[in-house]
Amino acid sequence: MKILYDKKKCIRCGLCTSLRSDVFVLSGDDIEIIKKVGGQTGEKVDEKLINDLRMIEAGCPVEAIKIVE
Repeated sequence: MKILYDKKKCIRCGLCTSLRSDVFVLSGDDIEIIKKVGGQTGEKVDEKLINDLRMIEAGCPVEAIKIVE
């Protein structure tokens, strides 16, 4: 699982940072992804994290965040 983030589309509304501050953080004028989600190294990804990321992806008003499996 991988998080794709389009910095040019982002309006910094704060949805992602408010729902998962352990993954996304507002840093100056940008949102940074501060946590690797896993799955690439074979580790199991927490179901709550997956659900939260899907909710963030669906809720992003400018579709700046995509979750790829």
